[in-house]
Amino acid sequence: MRLAPFGFAIAFALLTACNATKPLEEIPQQPPEPAPVVEDEGSNNISASVDETFTIALESNPTTGFSWQYEADDAYVELVDEVYEQGGAPGIVGAGGVQTFTFRAVAAGETVITLKYMRPWESVQPLETRIYTVTIAEE
Repeated sequence: MRLAPFGFAIAFALLTACNATKPLEEIPQQPPEPAPVVEDEGSNNISASVDETFTIALESNPTTGFSWQYEADDAYVELVDEVYEQGGAPGIVGAGGVQTFTFRAVAAGETVITLKYMRPWESVQPLETRIYTVTIAEE
């Protein structure tokens, strides 16, 4: 009969530990944020004037190691800024977002900007490639 008090203590400890957490229905749930507006939807043709800036925004998830890498002729366009903004609720690990490239047109003419969704350290074909034709007019 010495086991009865010991068994009671274990049962009490387990029940106390189980009640220490809130049931799922009591945990406040945040509604998902709407998907970000991605400027890539539509045409891959961009028109700009010399000294004008323009942006290309693409869905991205760098937590997977993938990100968009750009190739452009710097005689026609220069990268002004590259920003990644996480989407989803704050604090959600692994949530994707939007990677935005801002370019400035530096000379009149036509050029191509190629964006490759890849892991920069890998020597394999990109997961996805986007090609944008940029027509730049004089001011």
